[in-house]
Amino acid sequence: MPTNDASLYEKPTLKTFKGCCPGYRHYYALIDCASNDGLYPAITQSSCDSSTLFWPKVGEELKAASPHIVELKEGSFSNWLFEETWGKSWGIFLASNKPMPDLVRHFRRIAKVRGPNNENWYFRYCDPRFLGALLPSCDLTQINKIMGDIGAFWMEGDEPSFSRRYRRRGIELEVRTSNDTGAEVDLYITDLSKHPESSGLGMKIRPDQRDLLAKVSADAYVRRMVKLFKRRYTKKLQPLNDNELFVRFEAAIKQAQSIGATIRQDAFFFLNICVLYGWDFMDNKSLSWIRSDYLENRNFGSLSRRLEALYYYCRSQPIMEEVLA
Repeated sequence: MPTNDASLYEKPTLKTFKGCCPGYRHYYALIDCASNDGLYPAITQSSCDSSTLFWPKVGEELKAASPHIVELKEGSFSNWLFEETWGKSWGIFLASNKPMPDLVRHFRRIAKVRGPNNENWYFRYCDPRFLGALLPSCDLTQINKIMGDIGAFWMEGDEPSFSRRYRRRGIELEVRTSNDTGAEVDLYITDLSKHPESSGLGMKIRPDQRDLLAKVSADAYVRRMVKLFKRRYTKKLQPLNDNELFVRFEAAIKQAQSIGATIRQDAFFFLNICVLYGWDFMDNKSLSWIRSDYLENRNFGSLSRRLEALYYYCRSQPIMEEVLA
């Protein structure tokens, strides 16, 4: 069963990082400071060399929310960084023989990518969920732009008790999974030349990659909701493990979308109703009032307003006290 419980695994250290990516001169962290307000001051107050990966003339407010590269060395900051960020998708790590100025230029060049219809998108390379999913799907042109010869990416796996190293070997990408002790548990090699080449001069995302990243984003939202609802409805959801909750939450969100829910706030309200009245409340005849009085009642306005009204009605009822007891 997947777990984010840090008491059940050893969080990595700089020594773990070096052990999983041996033989490099430099070991860096690429941290998205927008993830948490404490990251930027911690980086700037440390004795480690660092740089924003935005252009240097941006204002202080934007710089404080920008991705940063930090060269790691043994000490309290590196210990704090691994302890504070691991398992939260706040950043990735890079083992490289390149000095920091070369890497700053490299990541600034790939800060923006183009979508399948030439949309301008920011590239979330600091997010291990997105980069970890994207790299094995890359064609040779894309991998040249993202990795080139800068070294090996290292990041948390699907579960934080595992790490993954992504290293290029010619036309192949080697993905090595290790457990929390640094021992190898899986090695996967993919031939990047089998993927269709993207066109154009810049970094362009193919339609299949867009769909892949959309799925990654949707899955991340479901996992976040599972974590939130387990805290909110501890007793009610205790019989179900994380995998079972993921399946139920994913199905419930799809059901919400089938009736016209389009934003995540709608899904949040709908999930609350599912937990309070049952996963099958839409088909339960004894609960038909939910549809007639709220979901189909246009007097409340849009579907978002109807779901919101239903949510606050439920919060005022004794059933909420019973669930939270």
